[in-house]
Amino acid sequence: MEAAALLGMAEQIRGCLNSDKKETYMDVVGMLHMLGDQGVVPLLEKEGFEVERQ
Repeated sequence: MEAAALLGMAEQIRGCLNSDKKETYMDVVGMLHMLGDQGVVPLLEKEGFEVERQ
């Protein structure tokens, strides 16, 4: 997966989570988007978000 695309996905998720609305979100991404050090999950965790995998 291209790193720029993964960064874009992480940015969109971060925008939802940093909004003023106190809501619960569920984001669904394909498995290939989560793999490796530059996957969406590690990118969000590096920024301090708690990611729960179910």
